Amino acid sequence: MKKFILIVLMVVGVLIMTSCDNNKSFKPEIITEGNVEYLYMGSLPNSLVEDANLISKLDKINEENELGYIEYNKEQYKKLVIETRENVQIDFYTTLYVGETYYFKVEPIKWKVISKTDDSYLVLSDGLIGYGWYYDHVWENQFNMHYREIEGKRIAPNNYEYSTVRAWLNSYDGTSYEVENYQEKGFYSFAFTDEERKYIGLSKFDNLEDYLYLLSKEEVLNIGLETLKDDLKASDYFLALGAADDKIFLRTATHEGNYCDTVYWHASYVDSKNIAYCEYKAVMKIKLN
Repeated sequence: MKKFILIVLMVVGVLIMTSCDNNKSFKPEIITEGNVEYLYMGSLPNSLVEDANLISKLDKINEENELGYIEYNKEQYKKLVIETRENVQIDFYTTLYVGETYYFKVEPIKWKVISKTDDSYLVLSDGLIGYGWYYDHVWENQFNMHYREIEGKRIAPNNYEYSTVRAWLNSYDGTSYEVENYQEKGFYSFAFTDEERKYIGLSKFDNLEDYLYLLSKEEVLNIGLETLKDDLKASDYFLALGAADDKIFLRTATHEGNYCDTVYWHASYVDSKNIAYCEYKAVMKIKLN
């Protein structure tokens, strides 16, 4: 399968509710827990619904809104049939079975403040916000990596500038470098309301300028692995899609080819890994004014 798994988030209707919230006033609110500052902004399917009575009610609703969600009692839920290769273990007591249908509640995304200036915060998603191919065509077949020719340059599959991940995060049109057009269906478009997007600023890094981006190895080491400890957890929803619960991919290519640096188990160490299926967190800048 060569299509970016995050397409699932669009094809099956995982779009964030914006129609009724776009006119709602929003201002980032910083919350302090211990010595750590957080904010909540945007939303994604998250927690598995386990209440039998609620599941019974959702089973009887056949209609989804224009954004792909079931609406019930002023909340939104994502219906998902498990299509992984094997059953999914959510926790010690909970197993999701292939072919069975489950519901996940749409909830706010939590972001951790990792630095701040007089006019902005740099925030990192507290858990995973994505899972899928780093680049759609990383393998043309079982043995051959897909290289592209762009403006006379040979581009490897692990080149972040021309990756599916970058285009999807920022809702870019990637058709010029063999990636889909995500202008209306990328994360930046569907995860935030119009009011929320007003507070997201462009960040400059590696001669690029994006709204959201993956951390580099250097940035992770500067932040400190300790900061990411116990912070790699995948939500129930991403686990149901097949994500692992022990690592995040970085944008740093380890060599020309199909490997990138990866933060492993409880942020214990950084090592290189094949970019086939990628779990990742993202960074963005929040403007205060």
